[in-house]
Formats: sequence, C-alpha cells, structure tokens
Amino acid sequence: MSVELASYAITTLDAVKDYLKRPLQDDPEEDDWFITQINRVSGVCEQYCQRVFAVQSFTSEIHNGNGRCRLRTLYYPITQLSIADSPTSADILAAVQKRDDVNSDWENIETDADNIIINSPPDYLLSSQDPPSVDLLEEVFPEGTRNIRLKYKAGLTGTAIAEMEQLVIEMVVTAWKESGRGQGTLGQSQMTNTAANQSDNITIRNLKPEWKAVLDRYKRKF
Repeated sequence: MSVELASYAITTLDAVKDYLKRPLQDDPEEDDWFITQINRVSGVCEQYCQRVFAVQSFTSEIHNGNGRCRLRTLYYPITQLSIADSPTSADILAAVQKRDDVNSDWENIETDADNIIINSPPDYLLSSQDPPSVDLLEEVFPEGTRNIRLKYKAGLTGTAIAEMEQLVIEMVVTAWKESGRGQGTLGQSQMTNTAANQSDNITIRNLKPEWKAVLDRYKRKF
C-alpha cells in the first residue's frame, strides 16, 4: 500500500473489507482505493460537523491568554491532557504552558497537576456557556497574544465513535458500488450517482437522509 490512513480516519481498511465480506487479499491498488475513500469520507464528516471524531493529538494549540481560570479548547471531547501514551504529572503540567512573548521560552503555568482540570461536557450539555475547556484551580491564563500553549488529545470514544464508524463504512461501501468496482456486491446492483456519475463525490450536497440524521446529532452547536 502506498496510501496511509489519516490521523482523522474514523474506520479502518479491515473494517470496510469485513463489512463487504471481501478477503484480505494482497491487492495494493484496491487497498489504496479504500484507504483514500476512508480518508475522504472521514474528512467530509469532520467538515460537515465542524469537529473531530477519531481521537487525535493536538501538539501545539496556541491561544491568547484571557486573564481567567478557564480556557476554551478548539476540539472536543477532550480525552486527556498531554499527548503522551501514559502521561505523568510532569507531562500534564507541560501540556498547559505560557510565555511572556513570542521570543520567550515556554514554561508551565501550574506547579501541581491536580490543579489542572478538564471540563468536557457530553454533547447534549455543550453550549457557549459551558464549552470544552481547561480549567486552573490556583492560577489564571495570563492575558497576552499567542502566549498560551495546550497539548491534549480529543475525539469520540465508546458508542459514539462506533456509530460514526458504521456511518463511514456505509458511505465508503456506497462509493465502492457507485464506482462500478463493487457491482453486485452484497447482492445489490450498481448504484449511480446522477450528480457526478462516479463515486468520488460523496459530499455534503448529496448525503443520504439517514446519514445526515446521524451527522446532525454530532454537529457542533456553538
């Protein structure tokens, strides 16, 4: 394979092929096609919902300090501070840093990792009044321009990501059928995308109603 799954890919090659009941054979061209579609469809879902789904690492998210103890993150739900596999207290402290100006070195804001709290409400409680955030118990995020750096992981887990994975698999399988590659797969005849006459254009404009209903439940609401 020459194409790799993107960090934001919501499903895997094996999961798609298992759904199609296709053997995991050595066919690099076919595998590249599937991986390209997985990446593309995952990107469409992120674009539509304006959020991330697969758990990803955000290594250097820069913010303007607000002089308060709460700082809203760009992505959610936050699964952990730090991008380390098994973060220590030192890793957590280094995940929330400040600097005096763009020429200064980064330094930790808090001295005790227990004083850094993740606020990551479930989707149905998210709002502009209660957004995903990092909260400090003893310090504040000093006011400034691009003077705060966060490192964390964010994305869906559990049943939520399972539902999104099923959606992406279905979208990739539909693209497979519409391309003519999967004619007759699963006992169904080829489907035609009348808008583009090919599979490579599953976009926001032609989402099936059942797909859109799922995505709308996860769409960013603030």
